[in-house]
Amino acid sequence: MSTYTASDDGKVVDGRIVVWIRPPRSSDPQEEERAATQESTAAQNPGQAKDEEKKGEEKQEPEKPEPGKLASPASQQKTSTAAQKPGQAKDKEKKGEEKQKPEKAEPGKLSNPSWHSESYEHGEKAEMLVEAPWLDGRKVRFIVERHAAGEEWEQVAEVTATVSGGRAKASVEIKGDELKNPRCVREQSGALVLVADAPGVRDGREVEFTIENEVNGQWQPQAPAKGVVKLGKAEAQVALPKGKHRFHAEVLPEMADGNLRFRAELI
Repeated sequence: MSTYTASDDGKVVDGRIVVWIRPPRSSDPQEEERAATQESTAAQNPGQAKDEEKKGEEKQEPEKPEPGKLASPASQQKTSTAAQKPGQAKDKEKKGEEKQKPEKAEPGKLSNPSWHSESYEHGEKAEMLVEAPWLDGRKVRFIVERHAAGEEWEQVAEVTATVSGGRAKASVEIKGDELKNPRCVREQSGALVLVADAPGVRDGREVEFTIENEVNGQWQPQAPAKGVVKLGKAEAQVALPKGKHRFHAEVLPEMADGNLRFRAELI
C-alpha cells in the first residue's frame, strides 16, 4: 500500500488523486504552532508518525481476557490475586475452611477425660466424663486413683458405665483425708495453738487451718495458718485478737492438679 504525505496534496499518485485534508485552524497561536510542528514531523518522518499513532491505539485498546483468566476492569490496571492465580486462591480458601472445622475424634477411641468440677468436698459425688464417638452401647471402666506418696498412686475406686450419645460418664463418692476433734489449746507460755487429729494421715502432710472472727455479728476471714501432720495430729500456733473465733482444718493436696485422678478404658 502506498504511503502519502502532505506534499502529495493535489497530485495523482498510483492512478489516484491525493487530497490532503487539514483540521480547522485554532485561534490560539500556540495551538497553530503545535499543529504545524506535528504536520512537519509527519511529512518528514511518515513511518515514525504511524508507529506513534499505532502505539496510541494499542494503549487505548481494552485488555483482552485470556482463556481461564479474568481481566481487570478499565479502572484497574492489575488483576486481583484470585484472577492471576485462581488455583492458589482456591487452595488458600480450602485451607482456611479446614482450619475452622473442629478436629474429628477417631472412631472407636476414648478421648478428653475430665472431671465435672475442679474440686470436691469429702462425701460429695464426683462425676467423670469421657468422649466416646461411634461407641454407643459399649461399656467403659473408670479407674480412680489417689496420690499416695512421691510418684506412687493407689486405686481407690472402680466403676463402669455405658456409652450413650457419644460419651460415657460415671460418678464416685469422694473420701478425703478426714481430720477429727479440732480444738484451740492455750499453752503454758500463753500461746494459742490450733490442733486437729489426723488418724490415718501420713506424717508430713500439710494441713491448713481456716480462721474466722466475728465482727459486728458477721464472720470475717482471717489469714490462714498451716501445720504439718506428725504422730497423728496437726498443730499451728496462732495470734488471735480478742473476740469470738471459729476455724476448720483440711489436708492440702500434695499434687498441683489434686490428689485424685482417673483413667477410662473400653471393656
